[in-house]
Amino acid sequence: MQLLVSDSNVPIDIEHGNLTDIMFCMDIVFIVPDVLFDKELKSRHAHLLDLGLKIKSLSDKAVDRAIEFADKYRQPSELDLFALSLAVEEKCPLLTGDKNLRKAADLEGIQVHGTI
Repeated sequence: MQLLVSDSNVPIDIEHGNLTDIMFCMDIVFIVPDVLFDKELKSRHAHLLDLGLKIKSLSDKAVDRAIEFADKYRQPSELDLFALSLAVEEKCPLLTGDKNLRKAADLEGIQVHGTI
């Protein structure tokens, strides 16, 4: 089963497009960093956990890496950089439509996919 780290916008966009059931029927595990879930998804999209979205806590090393990314890349949000750091930690692709996050991921050698 493939693992994909997602930024917060992808599950929200998928839900708005009424594609949530399809997203979680695929042979893919979608994960988000715990801090991203708590700040961006928990209040309105917590039900995505029941559908299959997974939350992952970042290691201390991954948190440090996200802080380094914030110094290195000014455009992606801090929460998006936590997603990038998790993708590095998990050695898996990142799912995002954010052009600045995509650029940072490319520079870090992380495979990036969009939603469409």
